[in-house]
Amino acid sequence: MPIKDFSIILKCLLVLAIASFFLSLFFPYMGEEAVYTISSYEMWYQHHYLYPTTYGLPYWRPPLFNWLIICFASLIGWKHMLVASRLVAVLATIATSFMLIWLANRLFKTPYFGLFAALVYLTSDALFYHGWLAYSDPLFAFFVVSAISFLWIANLEQRYTFVWLSVIALIAAFMTKALTAYVFYIVSFILIVYYDGKIKAFLLKPLNFLPYFFSIFFYFFWNIASHKITEIGMWTDIFSKFHTVYWRGYIQQLVIFPLEAFCRFLPASGLAVYYFFKKKIVKIKFNLYLIQILLGVILVNFIPYWLAPHASIRYILPLYPFIALLLAIGLWHLPIRQIKTVIFWLAFAILVKYVALALIYYYQLYYRGDYTVAAKQVILLTERFPVYSNDSVATGLSITAEIDRLIYPSPPLRDAQFAKEKNYFVINDKIDSKLGKLYKHFKLGQQGTAIYLLCQGNACYSH
Repeated sequence: MPIKDFSIILKCLLVLAIASFFLSLFFPYMGEEAVYTISSYEMWYQHHYLYPTTYGLPYWRPPLFNWLIICFASLIGWKHMLVASRLVAVLATIATSFMLIWLANRLFKTPYFGLFAALVYLTSDALFYHGWLAYSDPLFAFFVVSAISFLWIANLEQRYTFVWLSVIALIAAFMTKALTAYVFYIVSFILIVYYDGKIKAFLLKPLNFLPYFFSIFFYFFWNIASHKITEIGMWTDIFSKFHTVYWRGYIQQLVIFPLEAFCRFLPASGLAVYYFFKKKIVKIKFNLYLIQILLGVILVNFIPYWLAPHASIRYILPLYPFIALLLAIGLWHLPIRQIKTVIFWLAFAILVKYVALALIYYYQLYYRGDYTVAAKQVILLTERFPVYSNDSVATGLSITAEIDRLIYPSPPLRDAQFAKEKNYFVINDKIDSKLGKLYKHFKLGQQGTAIYLLCQGNACYSH
């Protein structure tokens, strides 16, 4: 296939897509990003590195994402803690694209195909939202993809080193977010061995069981080291995705979730379906059993999230590169004219991202509200008395994180249960007489999200 003619274009588009991520670093807080800046700042300030805390209370997520945020924030300054958090996510997404290039080249050994697959990945939802948002998901995805990729290539090339690398990546994924890293890994392991075609796959050689047992040992070791806070939280989180089923909402989930996944990969997914029904895709020349493994990894890991009543699309971020690889295989086997059309639409998606940068900033600042201004108002009103935060809603978290940033190097805000004084303020998402009297009511942006500043004792009579 004469895709070599497009190699320069592919590289340029890849650079443009990657560059756009760095422009996303400076948006205001979005969603619950503040959970990680708050917990990282608290971890660093209190010198408590085994597990994160939010408002001084244990937060069950493992700490690797926080550790990396602390490293970057220590380099660029805690005044830029949100930028540091997003930088970790952005670099993880970029690293995932390079891991995809490496995997595609090792599997299919076709010049420039890896670049094409990475471009499909970097024009998906990863480009527009979930690839740069300061959640642990991009880093988790990178380590899961690395673990599966090293495992797969280890079996193909019979490399013991890659088995160890896959286990190290697996442990890093677990330490980033969740126990589900092991599920992704085990499913992929079974599929690779099943489709191996040999009497005994390389992955089943006795010497390889040492790293496998090490990964299991580490799970138990870390749960003991973290006083089982991580273990209890992880299992609770998994079961919470399946409880309280509302049938109307659940039916919507079954219909909408796969459709949303499809839309997250536009324009590549739309083009692949269109050309498939137009019968434009010529005979695929890649090894069929490799495609079977790829398809199995996607489907078997996708189904639990599809069937879970309370699953978010970001939970399947580790599958994004594999979905992109599958789409790229189909699009790669189009006639030259259609390939040009595909590249045009991928380029257009990158252009849309650059236009969207300005729109996202406006939406977040003016519609959702200016968290920095609100934080400064709270600081001004509470300067004579201590202030605490009990607001765990996204807006309140964002304002609290901004207060932490603005008062640095003072201690971060904590939950009101830690109050030893009789006179203080509390930030909350609702009026609660147990926390205090209403002192000030804020409405943020055109959306009008409410934030309440409550008071206790003499704080109620200040100003």
